[in-house]
Amino acid sequence: MSALEATNLSNSVLSNLVAAILKETTPAAQAKPVELSAICEKLADEAGASLAAIVPSVDFAVTGVQPCRLSEFAVSEYPAMFVLARQEDARDIILFRFSARSVDWWVSSSLGGSPARKPGDMAPISPIEVRVGRIAIDLTLAALVRVLSGFGIDLTIHECRTSAIVEDLPKFPDDPSGYAVSIALAPVAAGLTMSFFVSQAMAVDWSEKTSRADDVDSVAQGVAGDNDWPEELENQFSSVTVSIEAALTTELVELSTLLSWAPGQLIELQVTTETPVRFLSNEVPLFNGRLGRIDDRLSVQVLDAIEFIGVGRDAWTSGV
Repeated sequence: MSALEATNLSNSVLSNLVAAILKETTPAAQAKPVELSAICEKLADEAGASLAAIVPSVDFAVTGVQPCRLSEFAVSEYPAMFVLARQEDARDIILFRFSARSVDWWVSSSLGGSPARKPGDMAPISPIEVRVGRIAIDLTLAALVRVLSGFGIDLTIHECRTSAIVEDLPKFPDDPSGYAVSIALAPVAAGLTMSFFVSQAMAVDWSEKTSRADDVDSVAQGVAGDNDWPEELENQFSSVTVSIEAALTTELVELSTLLSWAPGQLIELQVTTETPVRFLSNEVPLFNGRLGRIDDRLSVQVLDAIEFIGVGRDAWTSGV
């Protein structure tokens, strides 16, 4: 081998080494492009119908898909609430971000009120806002599961974690890259947004599988507005634990009366043994019940289910 050939070989080896290093350190903005438009289109229909059943003014629209790092996505808006969903592989994650103004709008609209937050309001998201805001995210996640299932993609969630503080999110030392899907919730006011981050490997897998789909109409499984969840979704959430409360009564008392209470004092309630008990999960009414006793223990018998029929504080009705 001549000296020139040796030099050219060394240059080639060096070039390959540099290319390999650059490939490993390429920013997320230059990550492999993915095509998620088909999924986003179906998600807009599915999730929009689900959310509009609670807040009719919802106009769910996917407004963009951009490559980014997880850290960039998480801190790009403050304050906000988050729901982190993981698959079995800890690196396969979906992180939802719900802006504080959007949470305020969602909560007030679902309860028939008016938003309280103004632009620039940096007050943290309250626990009750987190609970009600989680409903919107859960409906969107359920719609995403249905849409992916229509493309033959199995999204099996093993963990869902909610946080109103970005610092409470799990730390990922390698700061994974992925794609941020931006969503507008209502055209009547700017800034009402929900977004979610999907890790790189998942996004590429979704893109490849949707591009190979021969029959786009097969995505019509679970037509928008259909309240029957597919078996896959039921299986995923059947093992999730939820808190249940059995509320016998809720009464209003003056603050002065409350401050006058002392240990040992008896408080008379406006209820009897025939007063129905209401089962709630995260303040969402589920069933009516009847108070009873078995031996020396109080018990509650489950009666009929409580259905959601509209928007407002009293938009619940009993039904078998």
